[in-house]
Amino acid sequence: MLILGINASYHDTAAVIVRDGEVIAALEEERLNRVKHTNAFPRQAMAFCLEEAEARIDDVDRIAINVAEEALCRQIATEAASQVPPLALSAASYASRMFQTAGFKVNPGRLRFVPHHVAHGASAMFSSGFDEALVLSLDGLGEDSELDHSSGILFRAAGSSLERLRTMTKTESLGFLYGQITKLLKFREFDEYKVMGLAPYGDACAYRHVFQNSCQLTSDGWYQIDRLQLMRALYAILQGPQIEGSELTRIHRDVAAACQELLETVVFHFLRHYRRETGLDRLAMAGGVALNCSLNGKIAASGLFKDVFVQPASHDAGGALGAALFVASQERPPTLRSKRLDTVYWGPGLPEASQIEQTLNRWSRFIDWRHSGRIANLAAQHIADGSVIAWVQSRSEFGPRALGNRSILADPRPAKNRDIVNAMVKKREGFRPFAPSVLKERASDYFELPPGYESLPFMLFVLPVRPEQQAKLGAITHVDGSARVQTVDRATNAKYWELIHEFGEITGIFMLLNTSFNNSAEPIVDSVEDAIVTFITTGLHYLAIDDYWIGKREVTDDLLLNSAFTIAPCAEFGCTGTERGTATWAKYRYESAFAVREPTPIAKPVFEALCNSSEQTSLRSLLGCNAPAELSDIRRLWWLRLIKLHPIPS
Repeated sequence: MLILGINASYHDTAAVIVRDGEVIAALEEERLNRVKHTNAFPRQAMAFCLEEAEARIDDVDRIAINVAEEALCRQIATEAASQVPPLALSAASYASRMFQTAGFKVNPGRLRFVPHHVAHGASAMFSSGFDEALVLSLDGLGEDSELDHSSGILFRAAGSSLERLRTMTKTESLGFLYGQITKLLKFREFDEYKVMGLAPYGDACAYRHVFQNSCQLTSDGWYQIDRLQLMRALYAILQGPQIEGSELTRIHRDVAAACQELLETVVFHFLRHYRRETGLDRLAMAGGVALNCSLNGKIAASGLFKDVFVQPASHDAGGALGAALFVASQERPPTLRSKRLDTVYWGPGLPEASQIEQTLNRWSRFIDWRHSGRIANLAAQHIADGSVIAWVQSRSEFGPRALGNRSILADPRPAKNRDIVNAMVKKREGFRPFAPSVLKERASDYFELPPGYESLPFMLFVLPVRPEQQAKLGAITHVDGSARVQTVDRATNAKYWELIHEFGEITGIFMLLNTSFNNSAEPIVDSVEDAIVTFITTGLHYLAIDDYWIGKREVTDDLLLNSAFTIAPCAEFGCTGTERGTATWAKYRYESAFAVREPTPIAKPVFEALCNSSEQTSLRSLLGCNAPAELSDIRRLWWLRLIKLHPIPS
């Protein structure tokens, strides 16, 4: 049976295709439309998944949509009231119209609706390999079949059954609370992981009483939080917190620590209760809160459960996976057991060598390149010598983590490498840690692994670095002596394993610093073109794509002026009348309503040039001068990916 799962709600839209319970392909729309956390309908991701399955939309037996049918009916009722004549649609016919608008004609009878937290829960349970487990879906908010909205559900799972044990209401939302505190600390939407990274720098004792006064743990294993009281108290403490970009104070670090402690305290409280009540000794987790790796590491180390599985794409994109797996679990033969997930390399692969070379040649004025028969050895030697490289291989990863196929890699030993990588690429806060990728068979040499956790392929658990290793591993050891560990198995990623092994043979350390290959404005790179552009516009030393070793040339003003620029597909440009005249700007299309970035101001000559641009017209001919001041705007817009450069052959 062929099942297509989609998440087309809220943000992080995605598509997944499953055949007889096995994932064939999965992709987030942001990887193709290049807008972080996009809410665009996953049209391109769907097309990719169908192509990988060698199928047309008519060949798909079921289309699983990550939304509760009841919630969609409520939306239809709201919209119907404003239509003339009023709409009279079922959820299935309404959804089929949505597909048709995106260019896919679907039979409404093939549609299946899977509520938000059921999809999260299914994505965890049916990827865990467990026969039975306690399943936790936990995030900010999601539509529900029983409530208007819920923020999480605890399930008792056995086989293909997900029995609801307890539902977190909107007012009990731990994800929403953590998000509110994230904003109070002047971080942006989706920046909860920054608070998690900041927390070890603080002292939870300083404001523990503030959080405890607003939170009651009940005898029935549950909790009550007075969010309004807590927010008022925290705002008074922070006194209208620091201006964005200014230095964080001790107060902010202590609030972050107390926030993280509250999350851990509440989650452990209800997990202990339901562990006793159900007798279930395995836990499967998904939802945005399940990406809190510090919490995950403490659950694993506690021994509360024999095994903990966290679905690696636990954010909303993973709802596409869960919807597809849930429908598969309901319709497939009962003898078909789920297996433990060990890979998420489900995205687009690299093209044939001839196509890679064609793209490299097109960018030859910006880069130089050569083919290497020993790319892993070459890369390992350069990393050992101090280079920071980008590593692009095979199929891209599904989910928010780069796991060795779309990664930036560096030596994990010198502590200064954290600042070097931040300065040359990430442009992010210095307190945020970088993660290690370590050979699976050597992980226990460096990290204190809980019993049974020898394989950690998805970078989802923060664990202690062995005390005797911390001084040697300055670049990946966080301030509290921990690290977010990824183990690399030769069976699932032989080329990445070989690279780390080669580095270990040179240095004695069988590990690399690994972070996602992107700058702070864009999603993780996916295509060869994405990789080249990000390489050129950052301070990275080298780029490896498949077996091609790539260096860069200086991007001079003349080089830019002799290139063509057009408005990027992910962008739109415009002008607005103001009291001082006309203001020109650029902004991203298809952004999530939860995280819309402000339009970027641009100079009028640049705006006019881009309005008249084409892939064959040089910037020099549009701007009409040799070294315009507007080139700083061009460089900034290119770094933001709001414009696209087209090399013109010399």
